[in-house]
Amino acid sequence: ILPRTTRQDAYVVAERVRVQIAKRMEKQTIAVTASIGLASYPADGVVADELVDVADNALYHAKRAGGNRILRSSDAVSELPDEGDVRGTYTKRNDLN
Repeated sequence: ILPRTTRQDAYVVAERVRVQIAKRMEKQTIAVTASIGLASYPADGVVADELVDVADNALYHAKRAGGNRILRSSDAVSELPDEGDVRGTYTKRNDLN
C-alpha cells in the first residue's frame, strides 16, 4: 500500500521491487521472479476489499501473461484480451451475500 502515490509512481516502485527480487537470486540455482498486480484508489475501488480484489485479479493476469511482470487493472485488459476486462469480471464481495 503506497498512500498518496500516483499510478505511475506505484508502477515504478513495483518495478524496483521486481528487479531487486531477480537480482538477489542471480547466484542461486533456481530462478525467482515476481508478478505484481496494481490497483489505484479511487479509480479501481473505494474500500480495501475492492482494491485488493482488483490488484489480485491484475496479478492473476500478470501470471497468465507469462509472469515476471507488473500489471495495473487497465493493463490486464490489453495483456490478455480474451480474458475480458478486469473490472468487468470483478464481483464485489457484498454481492455474494
